[in-house]
Amino acid sequence: QNRQEMEGATLEDFLNKDNSDKHLYSVLGCVPSSTKDQITAEYRARAREMHPDKHDADPAAVDSFAQLSKAYHILSDDEKRKQYDKYLAAGLNISFETWQGMHAHRRVMHWAAPPQKPTLDNH
Repeated sequence: QNRQEMEGATLEDFLNKDNSDKHLYSVLGCVPSSTKDQITAEYRARAREMHPDKHDADPAAVDSFAQLSKAYHILSDDEKRKQYDKYLAAGLNISFETWQGMHAHRRVMHWAAPPQKPTLDNH
């Protein structure tokens, strides 16, 4: 779905898109300066009260718990959290997953001359 979202889109589409993703720190009830221990504590407290088993067959509860789990999965991992913080700082109106996909496919062009094979003349 993210690939389809990116194909055929212009820069203006990305800048003007309504980003429906919730801020992951707010999902957990934290702020960007929260420690890993604070994030874990907030996750555990919210997971107990939001678990779908406590909300009989409520599809919204399943979605809320999935968002909570996603937020914890990203923010509890140091590298993923660093990437998420960069995404927030960029201020783009695209989802984090789309941003990651664009970041992963970034290419670097090297304009250096191709390496030459050693010959008897240049040794």
